[in-house]
Amino acid sequence: IKARKINDRTPITLSNPLSSVVQSQLSKGGSGGTNDMVKNLAGQFLSSQTTVMEYDLKQAKSMSNSLLFPLAFNWFLHFKMNQVQPLLFQTANGISNLIYSPLF
Repeated sequence: IKARKINDRTPITLSNPLSSVVQSQLSKGGSGGTNDMVKNLAGQFLSSQTTVMEYDLKQAKSMSNSLLFPLAFNWFLHFKMNQVQPLLFQTANGISNLIYSPLF
């Protein structure tokens, strides 16, 4: 895979989209020591540190795992039930997933 060849070890912080919602809800409440503690805990649980290469490898593994079930399902539909239409749909869907994938 190209991510290993490039070997980009730039650190990045991945934040969950829920973190902004939690932070805004906590900022609406009153200020206090427990509020700051909850805010820090939420920030730790909803964000993670990683590198660019680790993120790309995780996304590539997720993409390959998401292809296994449709492949097996289409194999069953085509060879056991003699259906052709799902193969056409899966071909078009696979090409569009490849085009719009953040890895490419």
